[in-house]
Amino acid sequence: SDATVFYNGAELSCAELDDQVFTEDGITMGSDKCLTSQELYSATCCIDPPQDPCNLCRSGDNDLPLKSDFKVVSMTGETETCLEVSQSLLSQREQSSWQCRSSQKELQAKCCDGGTYDDSDANESHDYNNAPVPTPGVNWSPLGVDEPAAGYPSDGFYYA
Repeated sequence: SDATVFYNGAELSCAELDDQVFTEDGITMGSDKCLTSQELYSATCCIDPPQDPCNLCRSGDNDLPLKSDFKVVSMTGETETCLEVSQSLLSQREQSSWQCRSSQKELQAKCCDGGTYDDSDANESHDYNNAPVPTPGVNWSPLGVDEPAAGYPSDGFYYA
């Protein structure tokens, strides 16, 4: 995330706050400093865990085995393992979210044993026939926003 906070007069990204401040200062879970930091920074740097987490390998009512080490390349050119994509979706997205559905549609055949996307339990359908196609190299991720722009395609986030 690109979210930033101020810590001791310096503007830091949430990742920098975690990596540089909490780790280097040895702030431990449950300590007074940790609890104070949670109060100050959680609204900006944390997301609420999903109630029904996105399972990349869920197809209809079946949970397929994950091919953990298989690698995919995102539109931004980053190589990620299927395990990394799956963990990100599980920790950040609802099963019913468009990010989950589009990632399942595109990656199940690559990342899940026996994977073929089954959207029979999808609550809504979209017409993307004339939608613009994402351009490779654009800093955009299916995990980065809550809803797609109107008419945005539901696939094209990853390359094999």
